[in-house]
Amino acid sequence: MVGNSFSKSQANQYFIFFSMSILILALSVCLFLFLMKILVQNLSEFDAYIKIVVITSLSRIRHVREPKKRKETKESSET
Repeated sequence: MVGNSFSKSQANQYFIFFSMSILILALSVCLFLFLMKILVQNLSEFDAYIKIVVITSLSRIRHVREPKKRKETKESSET
């Protein structure tokens, strides 16, 4: 009797663990789908933001590279 009741409580613990795992998994999938829905709705805003960041970073790279090229052209014109 004691071993039988122990296995029932152990099986009950496993069932609770399994059901809670499924519940957490379902909630995480719902949260992921909800966040993806928000992302898809705001995709044009994110796209515009990414374009702004890329353009500004490229312009900064050009501003960093241009003075080096100008110095090289001045040196070549002096010789």
